[in-house]
Amino acid sequence: MLFAVLALGSLICPVTGQEISGSEVWRSGVGDPVMAVALSEDGLYSPVITERNIYVYDQNATVLWRYPVSHGKGVAVSSDSERIAAAGDHLLLFDREGNIIWRYKPDSRIRDVALTADGRTICTATDAGLRVFSLNKERTVANVSWTFDAKDRIKSVSVDGGVRVSLPAGRRVMYTSSAGMGASSGLTERVIAESRRSSPTTDRRLPQHPASR
Repeated sequence: MLFAVLALGSLICPVTGQEISGSEVWRSGVGDPVMAVALSEDGLYSPVITERNIYVYDQNATVLWRYPVSHGKGVAVSSDSERIAAAGDHLLLFDREGNIIWRYKPDSRIRDVALTADGRTICTATDAGLRVFSLNKERTVANVSWTFDAKDRIKSVSVDGGVRVSLPAGRRVMYTSSAGMGASSGLTERVIAESRRSSPTTDRRLPQHPASR
């Protein structure tokens, strides 16, 4: 069954699972403000992050696991549901069972996080700019592969063949790749930073990374 998950702003901040028809399937109170929700490609898993915890639900409203976080802001899941990333004061990478695979303490708070479909690349929106992390073949260790100083707080980031970042002032940073982020050919295309008020301000190529072995 396909379903959507809605984070509703109320006193108990419930998480609601709905069928495509729009009828409510289940509701779950998490006790503090819901900051972000993600849904696996098959619709079977939904990680939900609040200011203090990350929860992972199945389609029957069962909480599969929970883990405490500090100032939770963003959450993402790989298309195969094997990797889940949570962002806040730390960047945490979990496996499907809730075990922490990798932890990173950034210089500034992470506002949002996105995962490529294969779970090999993590994109983060921070108060300092964009940070992109590449994971090894086993997806157990990540290193910073690219950064971009937006000179402004980045509000959100999303990945769909590239990465799109939105900033409060209306500017955005866009990266596109014909190979797709996380592909073995690496990040080889351009980054374009532009403003509503002007023409593109930055246009440069990303460093090429060697193919995965």
